[in-house]
Amino acid sequence: MASAVQGELGPMATGHVYCRTICACLEMLDYRRALEWTEAIDRVADDSCTAGFHGDCWMHRASIRIFRGEWVD
Repeated sequence: MASAVQGELGPMATGHVYCRTICACLEMLDYRRALEWTEAIDRVADDSCTAGFHGDCWMHRASIRIFRGEWVD
């Protein structure tokens, strides 16, 4: 994930690494870390979901928003 947030990977690899990392965080109910990684990847990604993982990204982000109580979003 460090390489992904440093912009060292291509879009497909960045998306895959982000997805797997967020899945691991959410499986461990570590929403704080999932949010940190999501904010970090947003700083380097051209869009909020990289490399065609739009459905997965939206689900990950929805889980984080629900945890934070952002029901309207």
